[in-house]
Amino acid sequence: MRMEWLLALNQSLDYLEEHLEEKIDLARAAQIAGCSVYHYQRIFSYLAGMPLSEYLRRRRMTLAAQRLRMGEKVLQVSLRYGYESPTAFNRAFQAVHGVAPSEATVLDGTYAIQRNFNFILSDSTELSVAAQAFVDWATS
Repeated sequence: MRMEWLLALNQSLDYLEEHLEEKIDLARAAQIAGCSVYHYQRIFSYLAGMPLSEYLRRRRMTLAAQRLRMGEKVLQVSLRYGYESPTAFNRAFQAVHGVAPSEATVLDGTYAIQRNFNFILSDSTELSVAAQAFVDWATS
């Protein structure tokens, strides 16, 4: 039973990852995990050590930084990740990366990233998160 629940929880994380460029249906993610939205958010927060909304924002900003570094325009990237205005995107990007999106293309190759999560059983009784902490830095 525990392994089936763990598999369902990880499948819900896959769903989230596949839909980062869209409005995420939390009811669908919770359904995949086999629980209510309320419990899904609480379980995620407990296991990941951060609210689901913060994780999603950080994942989107990580992917946004990669797209900006590849030369995509700020407006295109902001719309891709669900921001209705470049100003809102700018605030979110700066909160995560510490620089404006327009400066992302001239970074020396180092920026904060949020790795995607995968839940694992660390021993026979405990669940843990198989991901690096947010303070990871990536170079490309």
